[in-house]
Amino acid sequence: MIRLIDLLKEASSQSFYRAVTTKDSDTVLFEPKGYYEAIDDNGNPITTRGDVLSRSNVPEVAASKTVGGAVLGAWSMLRHHGKLSSNTKIYIYKINQTPDKDLSHIHRDDFEWLQEVRYKTAVEGSYVGLFVYNKVFNDDAENFYNRLVDDDPWSEIEIDIDKWEDFEHMILTMKESDLQ
Repeated sequence: MIRLIDLLKEASSQSFYRAVTTKDSDTVLFEPKGYYEAIDDNGNPITTRGDVLSRSNVPEVAASKTVGGAVLGAWSMLRHHGKLSSNTKIYIYKINQTPDKDLSHIHRDDFEWLQEVRYKTAVEGSYVGLFVYNKVFNDDAENFYNRLVDDDPWSEIEIDIDKWEDFEHMILTMKESDLQ
């Protein structure tokens, strides 16, 4: 059986997407300011203390091969920094420049669902739409991430597999036309 994520990887796209919390204008220059997971020259994650991902000391711009990946990536960052609520708005920008790194092949954490790519230099993005996180999305994303990190068979976290699969499908197939 072919998984949806495998089909997505076969599709090639020259557009990449970045989600941000403010809309300054219809065209934005994204400067490399983020320090994300460290990746070696061969495209493999660098770990310390067992399997903990190291933080890069090189500033980059993170983006996604898909609209849904950008939406999910922004959700994850907002949640991590405690800035997520219902009705949180994010603005999606399209980037047409080829990325320096493609991390979508990494089979750990959320890389393959985010379809993550990185840029070492500034890149221009053009506004394509608005996405608003609501309670249903937030709950489904929480369920999604709980399954990604729950490898403990004795865990008491309840995961709804049907909702997980529906959410995965929605994230992997979201298009610009699904934005406001």
